[in-house]
Amino acid sequence: MNSNREPILAPVGLPAWSSNPPYKRGLFSPLLRILRMTSDPDKRHTRFLLNTLRERGLYPHSGSATEQPDGNSDRTAARQDAAKWQARESVSSSESDAIDPETGMVRLRLVEAVNSGVRAHEYIMTKEGSPWRSYERIYQLRLGVGDRVNVAERKSPPFDIVTVRSFSGPRIEDKLYMLQRIQHTNFVSVLEAFKFERSLYVVLEHMPISLQHIAGNPYMNELRLASILGQVLEGLAHLATKRLEHGSLTCSNILINPDGDVKIADQECCYTRPLGSAEPRDVRALGLITMELMQGYAKDDGAIGVDDLHRWPDGSDAVGFLSETTSASSVGELMKHPLMRLPWRKEKLKGLVSLASLWARKDYKYTPS
Repeated sequence: MNSNREPILAPVGLPAWSSNPPYKRGLFSPLLRILRMTSDPDKRHTRFLLNTLRERGLYPHSGSATEQPDGNSDRTAARQDAAKWQARESVSSSESDAIDPETGMVRLRLVEAVNSGVRAHEYIMTKEGSPWRSYERIYQLRLGVGDRVNVAERKSPPFDIVTVRSFSGPRIEDKLYMLQRIQHTNFVSVLEAFKFERSLYVVLEHMPISLQHIAGNPYMNELRLASILGQVLEGLAHLATKRLEHGSLTCSNILINPDGDVKIADQECCYTRPLGSAEPRDVRALGLITMELMQGYAKDDGAIGVDDLHRWPDGSDAVGFLSETTSASSVGELMKHPLMRLPWRKEKLKGLVSLASLWARKDYKYTPS
């Protein structure tokens, strides 16, 4: 028996007792023998030896155009299968990873993200290249006082409608990092991102209605108000678990969809709340937002309160909550308020959103092709 025979490694989940297991033939055999994974002592970096792959013809960018048969038909077939697999994956691999020019090794974006503090399940796929190869711009939309965003349609099935925002400048990596950190039911979902011509393009779920469009709606009542604020508070409570604060909350950047889901936008603006900070900016901002939802406008003198005491009587849960936003020291305090104990449900907002979609004045523009 040849004691120098190279051992065969079985992939996890395959029976080691099989006399002719599938990993001895086909795709796995050459890959398992050729792929060598090494790491630095701190085990933070994984490297693939691409030169060896090129020599064996298993890397699609190899300079070798043809492979000479070696008499082993099984091995030759396995290499062909592996080459086909690599070719199918080459497009996505080139978009998601890159070659480190100093080491010649594959630089894995997921590993880089985890090293920066992002958890693996929070990782957002970031591709190199223009987003307009995958999406078609339809029109531009401004939901409030901010910049316009692009509304686009995916060019391939299922042809989803999405929102595309662009960022430029020296801090785009910080913005991407914060978008990766903040993923929650009550924050606008980030679908993917692109880096192109020194700009970051972020693809988000499309939500064309903001709280600004339903502020002062005549059908607003305590239960619907609680259904909105309850979801906003759950999003802010998620930030508190990460010791983060939004700092820029307005009716314009809190969005709502036809199903009644309320989601906070502009999460790339979030920052770490300084230790010992006594002024909860998001809680105070929630006072202005609540006031606008109740009566459609904020007071010119900056005071917190409502003018229509017939509709919103003094002593009601809604007025009590509004008053609490001026003194509460945390989101947790507001979540314990009697208004939040009402049997609120997001489904109670469907009619409100349907009406708002008809009467809302939206600032949009488009350029016919």
